[in-house]
Amino acid sequence: MTKDEVDKLIDKYLAGSCTPEEMALIEKAYTATYGENAGEIDKAALEQQRKRVYTSLRRNSTKKIRTLQNYIRIAAAAILLLTLASALYFTISHNRSGYSQSSDKSKGGRTAQSDILPGYNQATLTLADGKKVLLDSAQSGIIVINEDIKYQSGGSVTGVFLSEGRVKSPRGLPNSLLSLTTPKGGQYQVTLSDGTKVWLNAASTLKYPSRFSGNSREVEISGEAFFDVAQVKDKPFKVKSRRQVVDVLGTSFNISAYAEDPSVKTTLITGVVQVSAYDENKPKNQSIIKRLIPGQQVINHNGEIEVKAIDINTAIAWKSGDFYFKNTTLEDMMQQLIRWYDIEVTYKSPIPKETFTGDMPRNASLRTVLELLKISGIRFHLEGRRLYID
Repeated sequence: MTKDEVDKLIDKYLAGSCTPEEMALIEKAYTATYGENAGEIDKAALEQQRKRVYTSLRRNSTKKIRTLQNYIRIAAAAILLLTLASALYFTISHNRSGYSQSSDKSKGGRTAQSDILPGYNQATLTLADGKKVLLDSAQSGIIVINEDIKYQSGGSVTGVFLSEGRVKSPRGLPNSLLSLTTPKGGQYQVTLSDGTKVWLNAASTLKYPSRFSGNSREVEISGEAFFDVAQVKDKPFKVKSRRQVVDVLGTSFNISAYAEDPSVKTTLITGVVQVSAYDENKPKNQSIIKRLIPGQQVINHNGEIEVKAIDINTAIAWKSGDFYFKNTTLEDMMQQLIRWYDIEVTYKSPIPKETFTGDMPRNASLRTVLELLKISGIRFHLEGRRLYID
């Protein structure tokens, strides 16, 4: 269904002009979500969430909705997602145990059940001597400046200090190569010594020097990262990932190179990049080289590459704090949830072939996302941190 259709039904509800059938379905779904003791639906929260958290996810299917009953059921569920988001947000502080429970009834007498919270800023910095430094989750990123490492706020990183002009650990070992790693459910940023900015998605590792020397700047990524590369004359920037090297001068692009994915995807946002892809079983001098222009993506499947124009939001929405699906398969969508919510997914039957289109904020809890699957007719149940797709 479209946003306009949802908006019209929301307007009817807020105006008190829903039909008895519409009201009965909405209240029934609301009770099923919050329990028999739930209070009245919070109209103010509903209106606020329509403005702030509107989500429009639909299943791309050849089946048409033929009856008013089906239309109303889907519309009512969409409305509930908005109130559900409001109900969940007030239970989320910084309880990072992975679950949230609340018996707070200050908003309409609601009781939130156990839920899995979304990911947040968390990462580990590994120094050249192997020492690991857990970075502050209250910070969004770090900066390498004058061979010192600080948080973006200007604060010092505990466990790392400047000594004799070189980044050292407390053991006093000179640091030449650093690693920034995010776990599942984590994200973090780093500004490199040349001014290049890198955003790391969940379950990713960036390896980079404390300062760039020589005639090139080289880093290595596993997982997913967005790069905004500073232009340095006569000093190209190279990004190594699984089975490929990306050469740039000054540009912004995204690389998705998770080990468990069948291919590496490089998406160009601005500027120009050159991608050299190679088969691991062949000499690197037999690599295939492709130049991209903004809006293009190269898909590297073990040296066999495909270049195509895409909606760049599908590649970089995560950087802005959103999920963005466009004809996305259920399996690909689940991979994003696995990394962001740190869950495991088990399919109890063949994976459904439907595709999905829509967007929603990544700061929503897992329970909110799963409500979207209900709208699409996907059957599932959650046990701990394992999601079973029935």
